[in-house]
Amino acid sequence: MAKYTKIEQQPADADKASENYAEVTKELYSSAGIVDSKQDRPYLTTSVWRHTASRLPWLIGLVFALLLAGVLITFYEESFMRMPILVAFIPMLMGIAGAGGSQSATVIVRALAIGEITTKQYVRAFWKEARISVLCGAAIGLFGLIYILITENGNWLLGSVLMLTLLATIIFAKLLGMLLPIGAKAIRIDPALISSPFVTIVADIFAIWVYFSFAQMILGI
Repeated sequence: MAKYTKIEQQPADADKASENYAEVTKELYSSAGIVDSKQDRPYLTTSVWRHTASRLPWLIGLVFALLLAGVLITFYEESFMRMPILVAFIPMLMGIAGAGGSQSATVIVRALAIGEITTKQYVRAFWKEARISVLCGAAIGLFGLIYILITENGNWLLGSVLMLTLLATIIFAKLLGMLLPIGAKAIRIDPALISSPFVTIVADIFAIWVYFSFAQMILGI
């Protein structure tokens, strides 16, 4: 009888494993901005055209977002013409903005998926992520300040610009990475699909804007 029961449970276990595999695959693909209704197909047996079609939408969106960021940089062209070194930190700021936001988005999407965060716990989760973002922002901002002081002959003003930009950018990116998945779930959109790619786009643009805003205020350029 014990052997019979074990045999009967195998199909159910196989179905459950298949479901889990499909769910994990869907989350991984969505978090990377890959849009495909048949994500459970094996990689090698999926056509090149389907792979391309599933990856292009977010890449095209990212191109337009970066073009917008380029327009924003052009708007502040006079500022970095007066102080060219400002341009050197733009890639770092955009990278840290995207990475910081994606970290929060990934953690929150997973927590929502496995039920660790419920509707009643949104405020508690926001407060926790806010504290995490401040600590991360302060640590990275301090690192930026020290780097400028060492490499730019103790230029406190430039160091302050970089420090405040890193602090503001990381706080913004992480809170956005937390709020977007929750908002997406509230309107019945896959949180993973909209989170990481969209967070990266918005956080990058914010980083550039706040960077040159601080530069104009503190450096007077």
